Amino acid sequence: MKVTVSSKAFSAISLHAISHPFGAVHGVLIGTIASKKSVTVAHAVPVCHETPTKPLLDAALAIIQAKMPKGMAIVGWYTAPELVAEEPSFNPVALRVAANLNDEGILMIVDNQKLGSSLKGEKEASADQVLNAFGKDFGSQWKEPIPDVTVEDGAKTIQAVRQMQQSGGGGMKVLDFVDHLENEATSEWCTV
Repeated sequence: MKVTVSSKAFSAISLHAISHPFGAVHGVLIGTIASKKSVTVAHAVPVCHETPTKPLLDAALAIIQAKMPKGMAIVGWYTAPELVAEEPSFNPVALRVAANLNDEGILMIVDNQKLGSSLKGEKEASADQVLNAFGKDFGSQWKEPIPDVTVEDGAKTIQAVRQMQQSGGGGMKVLDFVDHLENEATSEWCTV
């Protein structure tokens, strides 16, 4: 299977992780699936920066599905552990959520070590190396690595995320559904 991630989706995922560095972040991947051979992720919609509950997910998914562009579908779930995590790991909550979204979709885990190093300019990691994608294995578990992950304009995209982070002076914040609710639904959230 091949996974292609748009620069817009990669930026949203990365900035969501940067915006909430002290906890895991989660979100929905929107795009297209072509006959189990390729997944294209066009949009990433940030859902929460805490353990997602069923009512929170139900409300967020209902809004996302209502605003989803024609021809698009939910193709997976993304998660990013705390930035201090040593390596990406399977979050049991993310596994459960992904299992209920789409049988043919993907689970994407952000490697925050590589993202952080790349954004600091310490050790350059390509955008493709920051994202770890998984499909279902023969036992229907989300542990089958998908080695072919490509971010459109990867080098330019990671440079753009770095510039957004630096120009924001640390104040660059991506709002997820929880932030939207905490702001009494006055903040911009689902812009698919």
